[in-house]
Amino acid sequence: MSVSQWLKLTVIEALDESQDEAFRDQVLADLLFTKIALDGWLRTHKDKELRDRVVVAYQRRIREYRERKAAKREGR
Repeated sequence: MSVSQWLKLTVIEALDESQDEAFRDQVLADLLFTKIALDGWLRTHKDKELRDRVVVAYQRRIREYRERKAAKREGR
């Protein structure tokens, strides 16, 4: 299992199990901070094309995820 898969499952589990709205808000705030911090780091990295490659990979993975999700809904 990749780190991203583990992180996704951990966050989903934490959000699903928690009945505490404040906890969910804190998790989402932490994720937003992490996103902003990583984007800032990628923008200043010496490899000026790194951020663009990450964005392309992210967009591909999101598209693949949505396609799998749609296929499951359609019973494929």
